[in-house]
Amino acid sequence: MDRMCKDSPTEDSSNEEEEEEEEEEEEEEEDLESTKAAPRIHDTPEDIMLEAPASGLAFHPTQDLLAAGDVDGDAFVFSYSCQEGETKELWSSGHHLKSCRAVVFSEDGQKLVTVSKDKAIHILDVKQGQLERRISKAHSAPINSVLLVDENVLVTGDDTGEQSLLTAWFQSLRICCALAPLTGIIRAVNILPNRVVGTVGQHAGEPVEELALSHCGQFLASSGHDQRLKFWNMTQLRTVVVDDYRRHKKRGGALRALSSKAWSTDDFFAGLREDGEETKAPEEVVDSDEDSD
Repeated sequence: MDRMCKDSPTEDSSNEEEEEEEEEEEEEEEDLESTKAAPRIHDTPEDIMLEAPASGLAFHPTQDLLAAGDVDGDAFVFSYSCQEGETKELWSSGHHLKSCRAVVFSEDGQKLVTVSKDKAIHILDVKQGQLERRISKAHSAPINSVLLVDENVLVTGDDTGEQSLLTAWFQSLRICCALAPLTGIIRAVNILPNRVVGTVGQHAGEPVEELALSHCGQFLASSGHDQRLKFWNMTQLRTVVVDDYRRHKKRGGALRALSSKAWSTDDFFAGLREDGEETKAPEEVVDSDEDSD
């Protein structure tokens, strides 16, 4: 009896030591997990690198998806996120025989319409990337633009200036189109009074092919001849007061950078800016209405 009483404490203490060791190991594992680097969150999604320049660009109307069409005839859909490593390609389609020049989502976001230099219009399922319909020879000349009017109607334009109105994606009637000039720098412009407000971003001196604004209005996407799709945060642009900009501009100040990735006044590419955009000595200028256009 006495022996049993003496042995019992020894067994209990052994069990306690084992439990303490297990708890210590668990705490060490928790410490290791807590010390792992947390996912990095950026101001904008990361750049997307393509194998060829994209001439078509469009955001999904409700989801964080971006569609692009490149000069090789391929169409892509990407999911984008500000979390590092989370911007990914969902699918690609190579059904066009020539350059895919423009893309647009349907109003409900379930279809993606692409147009091409091969004169064809393609309608694809956004979720699976499957080609649902091909309208061959929709124009007599290469198609270069597409605009969604409503859930049943879209307008396309070709290289001859002719446009086509398609009803319910099938029937065709005639109607008109235009493209913007290409530059290497993306600038924000205020309308009435007409003012270049500042620099949103750039493609390192390469021409910019297309711009698109996200459904939430926070991000501007751009495609350039550097084969990149870039994202720019538009938050700062919405705080710009045009009168303040006009005063700084008249004093010779350089264009302000409107995003964290836009060139600053002392950046490496400052020499690429136009004459009159370099920093000069301040000088007082009286406001007048003559330069408001």
